[in-house]
Formats: sequence, C-alpha cells, structure tokens
Amino acid sequence: LLLAEGPTRDALASFDSYLATSPNGTLAEEALVGRASALMRLGHRDEEREAWTRLLREHPDSVQVERARRRLSELR
Repeated sequence: LLLAEGPTRDALASFDSYLATSPNGTLAEEALVGRASALMRLGHRDEEREAWTRLLREHPDSVQVERARRRLSELR
C-alpha cells in the first residue's frame, strides 16, 4: 500500500525491514518485488538489479520471473 500511495522511501524501508526479520517469510517473494519496484522508482539501478537477481535465485518458480528477467535485460 505504501508503494502505491505513500512515499517510496517509506515503502522501501518497510520491504527492507520485513526481509531483514523474515528473509524466508511467507511474503518474502512479494517484498522482493516491492523492493525492486521501489528501487526502480528511486533510480537505484544497481540495487534494483540485485533485488531482481535475488528474486530469481530465491524464488525461481515465482510468477514474477518473466518480469524480473525483462527488467534485468533493460538494466544492462
């Protein structure tokens, strides 16, 4: 919700907090996607690349795999 309606930096902080406390939690996949999206909005390309790469590594069966691959291609 913060990513959609609130300050992007606050959303990023929430995603980072969740991932720090629950790296394998139920919402880790969604938090990684949200983190990557927030980083994209902030123009942090290197960190965004790392987030998408982590998503592919840790959640290879994610419904977001194609999105991650497409965005990684754009970031090259």
